[in-house]
Order: sequence, then structure tokens, then C-alpha cells
Amino acid sequence: MADGAQAIATSREALSLSCESIVPVGGLSVPPVDAHRETLDDYAAMRLVRLAVRRAQSQTLSGDTAERLDTAKVCRLVDGLPLGLELAGSWSRVLPWREIADRMSRDLNSLSSTNRDTPVRYRSLRSVFGQTWILLTGEQRQALTRLAVFRGGFSSGAAETVARVTPASLAAPGQRNLVQRTGADRYQLHDTK
Repeated sequence: MADGAQAIATSREALSLSCESIVPVGGLSVPPVDAHRETLDDYAAMRLVRLAVRRAQSQTLSGDTAERLDTAKVCRLVDGLPLGLELAGSWSRVLPWREIADRMSRDLNSLSSTNRDTPVRYRSLRSVFGQTWILLTGEQRQALTRLAVFRGGFSSGAAETVARVTPASLAAPGQRNLVQRTGADRYQLHDTK
């Protein structure tokens, strides 16, 4: 590389090299439950849904408040994950947003892509999780399975005591964003698993 040149590379997980800098990338910003309807379009997840709807049906979201609130709910259900937003946007040509939100509330994997050019591993949230699951070792899979007993998050002490998952065992799923650190000693499994 020439002097002063920099390279940015991305990967599904940290490479564990001493020279790497890790920049966590989360979902897009989503409207909170109590967001004012005038501010809904200020959130990146809502803007991406608007683009997905336009691509799917050559139109846009209506100005109907109920529809926009249902759309915001979908954004929250998928934690602003772009794939979930794209899937929901493509289904808007078939289902009303209330139905999309209801289906996703019951099962986040109820919607999938039918586009021929979408790789199989990106056709649903389940297929993305399945691809990640394949990359885990048996020990890492066992740790995730044990952590599934927690709802609403857990501490490292609870993980160790209840699920027999050590902090070291939390590291690998955490690097793949399956376990998220949400506070000083607070973790949660990704809701879209």
C-alpha cells in the first residue's frame, strides 16, 4: 500500500488480530413505541422500508397514521435489521402492514423472499441464523441453547450459574452478534434468532 493509504475490511466476526479495530454495526434506528407520528420518518429503518415498498410495488407508504404505526412496529420487531425490513417491504404488496406486524409478532420467520436473485442464505431471517449456526462449534451451539432459557436478558453470573456458560463461552456467539452486551454486566440473545 502507498503511504497514507488505509483499507477497511468487513467480516461476520472479529478476526482476533492485534492490529484490528472493531466497529460494531447494529440495526438501523427504529421509532420507539412512544414516538410521535410526525417524527416516524426521521428513523433510518422507516426510510429503508419506504424504499423497499417503492421497489416492491412502485408506490410508497400511505400517510395513514395507523399504517405508519404498524410499519414502525415491524421496524422494532426486527431491531432495525435491514434484511427484515426488506422482507417486510416486499410483502407489503400482498399484505397490509397490520397483518405483517401481527405475523412477525408471532413468528419473525413467517416472511421470506421469493425473489429469484436472492441467495438462499438471505431469503429469511431463519436462513441467516441457520448459516451462522453452521459456523458455530458444538460447544458454542450448546452454550446458545442453554442461554435460550433467559427472557429479557441475563448477567454473566446468571449465565454461569443457571446455564453453565462461562464468560469465555459468551465470547464466540457475541462476536457473531447472537449474544449482545446491553449494559455493564447485561447480555441478551438476539430476538430475531
